[in-house]
Amino acid sequence: MGFFDVLFPPRCPFCSSVIPSSSKGICDDCLSSLPFVGSKHVCRICGVDIDCCECHKRSFPCTRRTAPLYYDGLAKRGVIRFKKYGRFGGVETLARLVADRVLSEYSDVRFDLIVCVPSSKTSLRERGYNQTELLAKHISRFLGIPVNCGALIRLYDNGPQKGMSKVARKGNVAGVFDVADPKSVRGKSVLLIDDVITTGATLNECAKMLRIFGATRVYGAAVCIVRKRSKIPQKV
Repeated sequence: MGFFDVLFPPRCPFCSSVIPSSSKGICDDCLSSLPFVGSKHVCRICGVDIDCCECHKRSFPCTRRTAPLYYDGLAKRGVIRFKKYGRFGGVETLARLVADRVLSEYSDVRFDLIVCVPSSKTSLRERGYNQTELLAKHISRFLGIPVNCGALIRLYDNGPQKGMSKVARKGNVAGVFDVADPKSVRGKSVLLIDDVITTGATLNECAKMLRIFGATRVYGAAVCIVRKRSKIPQKV
């Protein structure tokens, strides 16, 4: 163990327990309890178990979306620690989970560029950072894909999506985003990064703008994805 690890020992991003520096960044207890999205019987469009799928195989501006974890229990706690309380120590672990999922679910796609969902000005003032930008930069390093976190911009603050219906969320993000540098996305296959996918409204609105300005395809990826309750028992 190095001197830096003695002063700042690595911690599990989901429970904050100290873990060996040689580990994969997640403690054994959390690794066995996290609500991982399965690799079988998952909708290739909306990224959740088939019995929770609500997309009905329709096409969307964001061609497909995926995430390694469901937004439940320990996974939800870990994202909130990172997103709202600045627990940056686990960002590399979260990014690696996303990168591994991208490699498995999008093995048939050759990406040219990584882009992230821009934060609102209010969030940037309150937190001092854009959590999706931090994720995107680490994912870029793991996958060896160039990243441009300034490609998308948010024209105005549209207020929080929390508590809104699916229809209201779609309306709340309409016209909010724009492409700052069209040349950077034109003719590119884009991997679009967010922290949590709820209804997919934000990803679809961002993807719509990217495609208007010439992106050939846009695929979404996040740490967590929300699913409706189903007959499948969920880990908590």
